[in-house]
Amino acid sequence: MTNSDRIENVLRRAPKVKTPHGLAEKLKAEITLRRATERTAPAADFWSGFRRWFPGFATAALFLTCLVALGVQQRILSTLRAEQKQLQASATEAQQLADGSRAARDRLSLQAAQLERLRKDNAELEQLRSEIAQLREQLQQLPALRAERQRLAAQTKTMESASATNDPFAVAQDKAHRVQCVSNMKQIVLAARMWSNDHKDFLPVDFLTMQNELNTPRILVCPTETNRPVAKAWSEFSGSSYVILSPGADEARPEIVYLHCPIHNNVGLCDGSVHQLGREHEIVKDDKGNWITRLRP
Repeated sequence: MTNSDRIENVLRRAPKVKTPHGLAEKLKAEITLRRATERTAPAADFWSGFRRWFPGFATAALFLTCLVALGVQQRILSTLRAEQKQLQASATEAQQLADGSRAARDRLSLQAAQLERLRKDNAELEQLRSEIAQLREQLQQLPALRAERQRLAAQTKTMESASATNDPFAVAQDKAHRVQCVSNMKQIVLAARMWSNDHKDFLPVDFLTMQNELNTPRILVCPTETNRPVAKAWSEFSGSSYVILSPGADEARPEIVYLHCPIHNNVGLCDGSVHQLGREHEIVKDDKGNWITRLRP
């Protein structure tokens, strides 16, 4: 037999306790129940309800406070993000402005260097133009100087030949050469005027330009200049004894010297006339740069 069985047998054998008389009525009398119609005090109800709902209210208030704090923090974060973006945009714009300013400064420096170089080049160009103008002026005087030299050389040669031989045939031959030279120059000036009729009255600039108006290139060599080869055709032409002093001259200016023979000092004017100048005449330029004849001072 187990202990539990033993305990149960002991309890069954225990004597029964008698209930005191009137115990139930006494207990009922001592118990007081609140009537349904009885109302509690307002203060007691408030504090009772407050104690009952305070945890919920506190939890809700804490939750709302957290929500408000989160909202404020979110708003602050949004404001900070917007300010960060603005700052980044401002920094980017400032960097772009700095790069643009640096590029503009470099461009200005480059332009200043180019301007300085252009100024130096312009100064060198002006100097070169001045030198070219001087050279052109010297070149314009060169034909006259060359013609004068050839004329003096031819006169010297003629005088030496005449004084050495004292031959009247040599004098006659020189006179015939002069006449033939005048004839050649008349043909050349006439051909130049024929060419100018189809070219607005401006004379040609060289002999090849008017080769269609010239009968033959032989007339371009002075008979006295025996050391120059005489071309039989234009393909053999290599130069002339005569000098065109005023290429492209206006036919309406008759006083301008167009053609010159440096050997005999003969001149062909723009009006088509040919003149034999003596030692008392010379060929010079006027104030407008045109070649004219005048008496030697």
